[in-house]
Amino acid sequence: MIFTDTLPNAGPVTRGRSRAFFSVHAVFRREEYAAAVGRRSDDQVVSAMLTQHLKAGNIKRLARGVFASVPAHGDARTWRTDRFLAASRLKPDAIIAYHSALELHGAAYTDAPDVQAMTLATPVVLGTPDFSCRFVRQPAGFSDARDVTIIDRAGLAVRVTTMERTIIDLFDRPDLAGGAEELFNSLALVKRVRGEDLVRQARALGNAAATGALGWWLETEKARLGVSEETLDALRALKPRHPLYVLGARKGEATSVAAWNILVPRALVADKSGHNQGPDGIDRLRYPPVMDRDTILHALRKLRSRLEARGIAHVGVFGSVARNQAKATSDIDIVVTPLHGRKLDLFDLGGVQSLLNEQFEGIDIDVVVEPVMRPELMQDIRQDRINAF
Repeated sequence: MIFTDTLPNAGPVTRGRSRAFFSVHAVFRREEYAAAVGRRSDDQVVSAMLTQHLKAGNIKRLARGVFASVPAHGDARTWRTDRFLAASRLKPDAIIAYHSALELHGAAYTDAPDVQAMTLATPVVLGTPDFSCRFVRQPAGFSDARDVTIIDRAGLAVRVTTMERTIIDLFDRPDLAGGAEELFNSLALVKRVRGEDLVRQARALGNAAATGALGWWLETEKARLGVSEETLDALRALKPRHPLYVLGARKGEATSVAAWNILVPRALVADKSGHNQGPDGIDRLRYPPVMDRDTILHALRKLRSRLEARGIAHVGVFGSVARNQAKATSDIDIVVTPLHGRKLDLFDLGGVQSLLNEQFEGIDIDVVVEPVMRPELMQDIRQDRINAF
């Protein structure tokens, strides 16, 4: 980083504060920076200092009043920040929700390029250079105190809907899950739920159709999820009084679930008899005769949220896979970039290796963590690297 505060009122102390602040704030709002350098948010000196750091490449602007720090080895023109952390700073009351919350909880079947969040303000889509964020108004009965949890991203707190709140909200708005198929593929990754929380939230939401669909899913998965009959009975009392189409079902293409007074897409009923994934709901890439680069990149993108949860910002391939010259006996050379300010410990690295070994079962995986110290290896990576994300 280049710190060149040359403003008359920005002395060595201010420069030191800026450097320290950027090192621990991968994403920040203007008012946070102003407080760190001892200024009011509306002070013109703060505007001038931020402009100077933007020109020096120390930071990049994400949206009005929201910035991302760029590490010393990064380039502001290409550096991509943690989209969930960035989205959580776009509005003061932002709460990551819906499919994005599934990703952060490690229960999304696929990763979405953009982010969804809740706000008390007017719904809006905000764009940044790296992604867009769709803000949705908080649903009925939402409780900050009981429906929000905190997830760490690059050492900063991100507010996220709890797993139970996320589930009921997605049954209320399956379009925000990417559709019913994506929702049920993702729900196959959920390992446990708190039945009492789901009942409370269903009552507060007041959507009988969503409650019927939720109850049907819980009943079919009660053994795996440990759902009690007490929970199911409480939800049955909230089910629709008359049959309702749910989860995008249409007339002529739906199957009746009489016990819950709902009509669901026929394909979902077929899927419930047995998923085509592994026991944890993940499609694994088996050892192919010839490894295709695009297939491997796609498989890595499926792991994005779970890798980010272990401190990884970017993942790429290099070597024969990147050149699309891999053979059946080739290994996969993978390079990972830690999240801004994150130092990976042995536990993190073990988790990353385990995820990759599980996804690419039967294939040797070599993982390189940046920054790379060996010049010859660094040159190989720079020459071949193709990022999955």
